[in-house]
Amino acid sequence: MNKLLLATAISATLLTGCGGSSSEEETAQFSLGVSDAPVSNAKEVWVAFDSIIINGADGERPMFETRTADGEPVMVNLLEFTGSDVFSLINDEVVAPGQYNWLRANIVNGDEANIAMTSHIV
Repeated sequence: MNKLLLATAISATLLTGCGGSSSEEETAQFSLGVSDAPVSNAKEVWVAFDSIIINGADGERPMFETRTADGEPVMVNLLEFTGSDVFSLINDEVVAPGQYNWLRANIVNGDEANIAMTSHIV
């Protein structure tokens, strides 16, 4: 069985708070983009993103689906987004303001039976 090894740099802009009066509930915005370092021994590095979860210090874990209009995981060839070129997975989603401890990207693992819709390296 081949193991899939991906070195993915995830850049996230976590929680840009919005101001408001004390009578309004404050919110923040969450955006996430992905890119990769240039690779010399691969032609393509496909990652199938199913969803993203962020873990709040308060125990809340908002989940953001990253699916196409057809309901398929978003497929990204990371070699098309290297360095400062970023593929935007999540844009300005509203979240509760506060600290977030970690982020989890739920990735569809490579499957030789259906390679077109799973993470894989060419």
